Amino acid sequence: MKRFLLTSALFFIFFQLVGQSYDHVLYKQEFDQVYATAIDSLNYNKALEKWDQLREKYQYVHTEEHMLRAYCYYKLGKKNKAAHCVKEAWCHRTCDPAYFEQITDFHWLKMVESFNRKQNRLVEEGYKVGNTLASKDYDSLNFLIDRLVNIDQEYRYALSEEEKQRLGKDSLIKLAVNRDSLDIVEFLRIYNKYGYPGEKASFLFSMRWLTFLLHTADYEWFYTKMYPLFEKDVRDGSMPASLFLFWIDRHSASKEQRAEYAVYQNPNHFNPTPEELEEIKQKRFEMGMSKLFRIPFVLSSGD
Repeated sequence: MKRFLLTSALFFIFFQLVGQSYDHVLYKQEFDQVYATAIDSLNYNKALEKWDQLREKYQYVHTEEHMLRAYCYYKLGKKNKAAHCVKEAWCHRTCDPAYFEQITDFHWLKMVESFNRKQNRLVEEGYKVGNTLASKDYDSLNFLIDRLVNIDQEYRYALSEEEKQRLGKDSLIKLAVNRDSLDIVEFLRIYNKYGYPGEKASFLFSMRWLTFLLHTADYEWFYTKMYPLFEKDVRDGSMPASLFLFWIDRHSASKEQRAEYAVYQNPNHFNPTPEELEEIKQKRFEMGMSKLFRIPFVLSSGD
């Protein structure tokens, strides 16, 4: 088993390196045709045919696309093949978790829950391989992100109401800016050393930065500096497009501007026209996000 895990890990690391050589936005745009064929048109055989063509073109396929392939086989009644595809899905690091949450009729979790014991063993094998793929820098990055995020959150919630009243609003703003400035300097140190510390560190590692990055979007100098770098990270496959668009929309909100991607958006204050919905879908698509995603994002789908 150990030899199997090591061989599998080396195999998938090779394809992950290959995966950095193409534009992941263009990749996502092409694969969106497969999602539409499977989820909207319910033509699972055609979706699988197109999936195979894109796999041959790109070689390295993201976790969520492997899960889509599994879902197609599941809907065709081929649960053993589906289980093998889920196993392969969990053997990868590159992933945009929004695909598991924001496509209304992509019921991948119900598929996995329907597996029998033998099929679940395949899924567990995938988990084990995936756990071996963490970067050699994972422990260091894990420690740094925990410290950074914990400090950020503890600071924001530490002050009692009495302390807030005693210090006054202006003093609190100054304290918050000072704390955020220190945190941003630490993040930049990490970024300059490791690049964007996302999925190349570990599976779903990017999303652990979400709360912290939303706070940084309030600072114009940081937004201006990091926008082109984060955009390149999305195209390189290091940063999920959904996280990038969260950050952009939060920046818009801090400027009291419309959230053009409707990712960071209060649904209670959102009444778009049909034309505006199509515009949002197209803007998202241009950044490598599926047109099938919910508008606005639902942060807890309950699927």
